[in-house]
Formats: sequence, structure tokens, C-alpha cells
Amino acid sequence: MGIGSKIDAGERRKMIAEAAYFRAQRRGFELGHADEDWLAAEAEVDANLATLERWLAKLDEGVVTATAKLAEWKRKANEVAVGARAEWQQDVEKLGKLRESLTIKLETLREQGERAGERARHQAEAVSSEIAEIVSRVGARRRS
Repeated sequence: MGIGSKIDAGERRKMIAEAAYFRAQRRGFELGHADEDWLAAEAEVDANLATLERWLAKLDEGVVTATAKLAEWKRKANEVAVGARAEWQQDVEKLGKLRESLTIKLETLREQGERAGERARHQAEAVSSEIAEIVSRVGARRRS
């Protein structure tokens, strides 16, 4: 279920009204543009919600990928020599924590909806980058 479907009609209307207000404000509240402002704001809000839904779907995919890799690495960690096992285990535990962090951030974004803000997005992207770095490092270690 997408974020747009979780926002009730009243909340969506409020978001559109705020966007229309700011459009009118930028124009100096010139009369005769209320319908134009409303329609443009409605399109803007719907586009932003759709963009957020796509972004959240991408994060969902990242969580699924991290979960699959985590399970794979846990199996492999049990197969490696004792000396290397500790190193693998640390990476596996770190990936698990990062996955949990990403899942929490994803849920926070969903709860905050449109008002998620750049800060939360950057935090989620940072966690996603850390996961990619660990995946790359472990993959390189596995090849060697």
C-alpha cells in the first residue's frame, strides 16, 4: 500500500491548500488565479507523493536485498575457518544493525509521509551506502 493511499482526503486537501497558498504568496496574492493555483498545487502534491512512494519502494528493495545477503553471509560465516569467522561475524552483525536502522528509518519516513524532509532521506541513504560498502568489502574478501 502506497503512502498516498495512507494519507486521508483531509490531510491531502490541507497539503494542497498550503501549496496553493505559497504559490499565491510568490505571486503577491494577485487576484484571479485561485483555481490555477489550486490545480497546480494539487499536481505538485500528487507528484511529490508519487515520488516519495517510489523512493520508499526503492528502500524496501534495499531492505529485502540486505535481508537476503545477511542470511547468505550468516550461512557462509558458519563455514569459514575460525580465524576468519570473527571478522565475518563482525561484518554480518554490522550489516544486521544497519538493516535494522534502515528498516526503522523507512518506517519513520512512511509515518512522516510528505513531510519526511531531506534530513531523514540523507540518513537513510547513508545507511544504504554503508550496506553497499559492507557488501562490496565482503564480496572482495570472498573472492580473495
